[in-house]
Amino acid sequence: MSSTKKSSEIAKKLFTSLQLGGNTPNSKIQLSHRVVMPPLTRSRAVVGHGELHPELGPLYYSQRATEGGLLISEASQISKQGEGYPTTPGIYNKEHIESWSRVTKAVHDKGGIFFLQTWHVGRLREIVKQFGQAARNAKLAGFDGVELHSANGYLIDQFIQDGTNQRKDEYGGSISNRLRFLQEVVEESIKAFGGDSSKVSVRLSPETAIYEMSDSTPKETWREAVKLLAQYDLAYLHLVEPQGAAHARVSAELKPHYNKKSPIVVNSGFNLESAEKILQDGHADAVSFGRWFIANPDLVHRLKNNLPLNELDYTTLYYSPNVSGGYTEYKTYEEVLKVQQ
Repeated sequence: MSSTKKSSEIAKKLFTSLQLGGNTPNSKIQLSHRVVMPPLTRSRAVVGHGELHPELGPLYYSQRATEGGLLISEASQISKQGEGYPTTPGIYNKEHIESWSRVTKAVHDKGGIFFLQTWHVGRLREIVKQFGQAARNAKLAGFDGVELHSANGYLIDQFIQDGTNQRKDEYGGSISNRLRFLQEVVEESIKAFGGDSSKVSVRLSPETAIYEMSDSTPKETWREAVKLLAQYDLAYLHLVEPQGAAHARVSAELKPHYNKKSPIVVNSGFNLESAEKILQDGHADAVSFGRWFIANPDLVHRLKNNLPLNELDYTTLYYSPNVSGGYTEYKTYEEVLKVQQ
């Protein structure tokens, strides 16, 4: 990143405040800036203990928390059936709630806003109630809200797109039928927060070609999905642009169909300049930075002051028996300077 310009000359809107929750009367979640930490699966949950979050979890998230900044947790399965990857955390039993409670406290102690991303990876049925219970558990664990993982080819996404949804009942066929499962999960999650829709958000990836996902009428399908979600005054809608695109094709097409007061967070491949541009152009309201947040615990400070970034060690992105480090070991800019001195 160039350090020839001050951040204030580049990012005038990225560091302004933003309210989550659209028109919801109860919404009191105010962000102090628009730099968001998205869900980042790190595969470091403790095996053999119900996939509890690791001991270093509170430190990892609190390192990246800022006063009034939004963090979204790594995806957490709503049931044992919903687990698709080893060493990923859950949110379906008492031990999970207690484990996550330590993490939420650490984030809140730094003044951060913390949403839990709930997911179910497989093509199973009759789990709407499990999403609702997961939202209730998230509330018990101290999270400020939940993000429903409806992207990347996982269960909700599998219902939405007709390349995977071959059902012949009320959950398949027409676009409205294929959106029925999403709608029921959203409504069940809102119930879990006492009817407060400002505690619930959704993540979509309309053009992400992964796990053989496809749709015969993608523009129509995603437009209708966004129009459906616009009815609920959600905390925010999280849209994933095509991998590494760093432009506004998806968000530009879909934002006109969404609730004008509920923010859109956009993700994938943005830097300081392109993030500011998408905000100034009005195609999004906040930007999430994934791998930058992994390598830079003080990312918000670095972006605000246009400071150089740490390089990401791709070999330690996920846990394996031969991998160590790459989790809480990344240094802040001040720590880097001390080492250099």
